[in-house]
Amino acid sequence: MRADLGAHPVAGALPGPLRWRFVAALAAAVAVAWALIIPLALTGKLSLIHHHQLFRSGTPGLGGLVAFVLGWQVMVVAMMVPSSLPLLAAIGEDRWRSARGHGRPAAFVGGYLAVWTAFGVLALLGDAEVHALARSSAWFFTHAGLITAALFLAIGAHQLLAPVAWCERLDALAAARTAEAGWRPLVRSGFDHGLSGVCGCWSLMLLMFTAGVGNVAWMLALTPLIAYERWGRKRVLVSRAAGVAALLFGIALLLPLVPVSGLAGL
Repeated sequence: MRADLGAHPVAGALPGPLRWRFVAALAAAVAVAWALIIPLALTGKLSLIHHHQLFRSGTPGLGGLVAFVLGWQVMVVAMMVPSSLPLLAAIGEDRWRSARGHGRPAAFVGGYLAVWTAFGVLALLGDAEVHALARSSAWFFTHAGLITAALFLAIGAHQLLAPVAWCERLDALAAARTAEAGWRPLVRSGFDHGLSGVCGCWSLMLLMFTAGVGNVAWMLALTPLIAYERWGRKRVLVSRAAGVAALLFGIALLLPLVPVSGLAGL
């Protein structure tokens, strides 16, 4: 694969300068999400939906799950909506105007958030298994650092091998579906766009999940990286560089966990 694919195919469909309606709507959504997250993070309230806190006493109750899903949704809006700006602009003002009054924009958002909600729930279920294993295995509990090392190795592998072309085809399909009549194509359009985001960013969002929902420091670090990897002209090169950095960091975390006798046999 080439190191640089240039402009995103959907970006070439932009109808001209981004209209203020798209910019204002997206900026408002992102601003509201950040305005909710930052005060809650500063007051320590977000720790209540951290995955470690949820599983502190075993399986979380319904209230904990609902709180996690809501917090996850807000974080997705804060981190992923900026990377959706070019696609929403490419769809065009006329299509969105014709969709008003029929619930079609809401259908797009619903399809998009459904994908990321499913991803968050799957991550939570996987984390439940990890916590259960840590409680049942003393060896696993004392070697918990292996999980962090494996996470960064997985991030590095994904960043190096991410199917960029397939993600871009999903975005192009999402834009094309908005021309179809009815609200169902908008649900599928939002679903395709969400699936494209998961395809390209699942490893970084899994890191965000591990760091904790609403971890502002990690959000500030990863949000611009995600946006650039989705639409930047040098996105493939940046993704590969991030992959190499993650692999090196994962190896650095792994080496202290390898027994000295194992290293002597190398």
